[in-house]
Amino acid sequence: GGGFQTAPGEPQKYYPAKKRTFARVIPSDRIQSAVQVHLQRAAGCARVVVLDDGEVDGTDGAMSFDYAAKQAGLNVISTVQYEPTATDYRSLARGVAKKHPTCLLISALPQNHAVAVTEAVARAVPGAALFATGGLAGPSFVDPAHGGIAETLDPRMTITAGMLGARDYPVSGRRFLRTYARRYGDVPPDAIFGYAAMALLLDAVTRATARGEGEATRSRVLHEIFETRDLGSVLGTYG
Repeated sequence: GGGFQTAPGEPQKYYPAKKRTFARVIPSDRIQSAVQVHLQRAAGCARVVVLDDGEVDGTDGAMSFDYAAKQAGLNVISTVQYEPTATDYRSLARGVAKKHPTCLLISALPQNHAVAVTEAVARAVPGAALFATGGLAGPSFVDPAHGGIAETLDPRMTITAGMLGARDYPVSGRRFLRTYARRYGDVPPDAIFGYAAMALLLDAVTRATARGEGEATRSRVLHEIFETRDLGSVLGTYG
């Protein structure tokens, strides 16, 4: 899998026969939520309000964060689902302000008016620190030139994303980032994980078919995925 988001019970609920069929190379929402809780505790967040767009990714992220926060004793005073197709969020922002949050977490995708929501609540609660989940780690949310949030909000905003800084990847990872940028422009955070996921699958197919000499069966490819050991990749070596 290349996706960041997972809801409680995933991926186990997708294979009730108890035979594992799912693998991922990207940190899950459980990992992201733990990092968000750590960052918010370090920032002194005493009263947290979570805003999510009511869609699958946003709601799953909000649920995972709420669970992690409860486990860590972080005070989430409210989770608010906003209407992703609304044209005016001033009333929503006033309602959030009445809760007197010290920190706000936006768990959403950028196409669901996340910029408008963020700017409205930021105006309504000017002293609150702002946090956002990995779905918003892209130009359409962070770059005003692409319709993103105002630059004045940058000092208040912390966004988590699974991608590392370029210098933290191995040589093959840095080469991938350079090649992608040269061909397609800005590198989205998920690009290197999508590449790594496909590389894992192709490596498993290669092993399952004795380098193309045999038939590729689903069961054999699955077996080889979970037998992966010391695979060199753009993310580093893993098993």
